[in-house]
Amino acid sequence: MSLVSKVYSALLYHGHVQESDAPLVQQPGQQQDLPGLSNELPIALHPAPSRCVTVHNNARAALEALGSWLHEEEEISNAILSYSEQLIQLQDEKGSSSSRESDLALYAFWLACWSISASDSSQDAKEIIPQLDMIAMICSSHLGSLPLLLFSPATSRLATLPPDSDVFSDPSALSGLHSLVDRLMNIVPLDSIASVMGPRRLVNLFTVVWCSRTSINRLHAPSKQLHLFRLLVNDSSHLSSNRFPPLATPSNPQGVERNVKRWRDKSATREVGVIHCVRELAEDDMEEVVDLLQLVDSFNPNQARIHAAHLLRNRLGWVLDSTKVQEPPTMQPGRIISFCEVSRQTKHLAVMDRIVTRADSRRMGYAHVLLSYVVDWLSRMGRDRVITYVPTSEPEPILRLLKGVGFEQVPDADTIQWGFENTVQNPW
Repeated sequence: MSLVSKVYSALLYHGHVQESDAPLVQQPGQQQDLPGLSNELPIALHPAPSRCVTVHNNARAALEALGSWLHEEEEISNAILSYSEQLIQLQDEKGSSSSRESDLALYAFWLACWSISASDSSQDAKEIIPQLDMIAMICSSHLGSLPLLLFSPATSRLATLPPDSDVFSDPSALSGLHSLVDRLMNIVPLDSIASVMGPRRLVNLFTVVWCSRTSINRLHAPSKQLHLFRLLVNDSSHLSSNRFPPLATPSNPQGVERNVKRWRDKSATREVGVIHCVRELAEDDMEEVVDLLQLVDSFNPNQARIHAAHLLRNRLGWVLDSTKVQEPPTMQPGRIISFCEVSRQTKHLAVMDRIVTRADSRRMGYAHVLLSYVVDWLSRMGRDRVITYVPTSEPEPILRLLKGVGFEQVPDADTIQWGFENTVQNPW
């Protein structure tokens, strides 16, 4: 029994591949072209005996093979995990009576690189334990192609490399990265990879290998450099949600309106000049949200409108607006003051994104109230952690806001997005 055959038997035994996937097994030194993206995309083993790359074009199969590593490190893997889970949900809805429009993933597939340690005397698949080195996910969304998303578990040798590692630091640890890049080059057009996003060290190494293999130049600097901030909901007793009416839930969409009326009556008796309401994004908010999105991210007007519709359709947007009682001249009835979106969710974690307050209403506590409400709502929905990404160049006020709500920076968890020349990077 050849080592490559034993490797595949081990992957099959441990549930990382399926017989129905019609695997393609390559012997060392053998070259074979992969077909284009299709429903019959096979699983492929890289020729190197100690490394193999599996390719999945089905979200359910990908999570069955990779889910245990992704769930173990949700904070780092949240982009890959949340998009994969959404694809499964959309697939289930498509097969049911649901007619909800699908605006996620015109295509998606996953590559996983494995380390295999086995001797020629290991005849039983039970004796071969595959170790996951890294995952790459290619996916598109309502805004077009997403960055190539990367993840490497903390147990892999890639994750333990020093921060200043280069592609020559540890050839053994980096052989899996070379294997994955080679396999990716056989699957996708080279110019279809506009950017790469993931942990700083992993993205740095990947882009160097990708550029050396493809002769494509990366940009002089990352397009995004982000710190990761985390809030543990169970430790957020300071949010004092009892001061405010309870929020509506998906099962009670009319709750917001009733709570707003109750809050208005209560506020009016206290002679508050402006009544502020936290609520989910509504259809009447579209024009204002389109304007706000262009303030906080690199949206053009058409992209902002598409994304606002996506937020409304999937109930991902939250606003704090004002209603006139004794309103200052600078305000308008029902005007949105602060906005944020819950861009991704997994079973235990939510990602809060694009937090913005109008310039003439900043430093007045509005964003603090909005974020506190949304965190409280996420807690009611069963999430025990909320994370957000903050640009490394973000001004001090946003950092004070996040720390005031209860967020803390996660050390050694910076994320970067690095683009390549002559490509177009879509916001996401």
